[in-house]
Amino acid sequence: MQNPQMLTTFSKTSKALRIREFSDSHLGHNKTPTSHVLKVITEMLPNNDVTEQLDMIVIAGDLFDRDLQLYQDEVYEIKLWMASFLKMVKQRNIIVRVLEGTPRHDWKQSRWLIYLNEMLGIDANIKYFDTVSIEYIPELDINVLYIPDEFKPTTLETQQIVCETLAANKLTQVDFTVMHGAFPHQLPKAAHHRAQLHDPDFYLSITKYFIFVGHIHQYSQYERILSAGSTDRYCHNDEKAKGMIEVYVRRDCDQHDITFIENKLASKFVTINFQDIDEENGSQRNGASAVPNR
Repeated sequence: MQNPQMLTTFSKTSKALRIREFSDSHLGHNKTPTSHVLKVITEMLPNNDVTEQLDMIVIAGDLFDRDLQLYQDEVYEIKLWMASFLKMVKQRNIIVRVLEGTPRHDWKQSRWLIYLNEMLGIDANIKYFDTVSIEYIPELDINVLYIPDEFKPTTLETQQIVCETLAANKLTQVDFTVMHGAFPHQLPKAAHHRAQLHDPDFYLSITKYFIFVGHIHQYSQYERILSAGSTDRYCHNDEKAKGMIEVYVRRDCDQHDITFIENKLASKFVTINFQDIDEENGSQRNGASAVPNR
């Protein structure tokens, strides 16, 4: 785990790619303040020369936690952050791609990034995907497959759509896959029968470099399948490190760097047990209180 400022810098070249990926920021969450999460994202992607080394930023779904209304304070905070983020990536010449995540979380609100980019005339290189799609990015000379969560009722049906999309684009393989969902290695075996899981062998076979997957909030790696986990913590019993993933892909060889960049400011949910406190001091003897601690 490294701090972004400790990463070695490289020049942007046609033979190498540096991509930062994060997901599951859950803006608008009821337990972890949106202002805190936006501060974390800003500090992990600052407007400086280190961030400028990135060729691409990928947001792999669940940028939002719930359907937000215009009157809510979080909406103003989010739109201000979006405008600042768009101006930064435009200034630093960084490509941004955003995937729709779980429908009950995102509600297609990530499109605000596209609307603000147009309304403010920022002209950042940003696109949003809410269907199974393959995009050729000429600036990077790569093909990217995008797969939102719950696109079809079953992952097998989604896989069939992926096969049809590959065929329509006259491809058998893409360079990168960005998806929101789960693979077997991310869940306990006892939970496999309750979840729609993607086939790792299939997606590894059709992806030349890396698969970025959001949805499960824990960092994990299975071969070339990478999950950054959530940007922050949103509940109790989640003590794993939070953050983002950065890959440095050397296209002229088979050696690539994978770096997990930890969010050192991640919220901590602490349970305070009152069971052993004397009732005469004004505390309940049989109870507990849970509070987030930042």
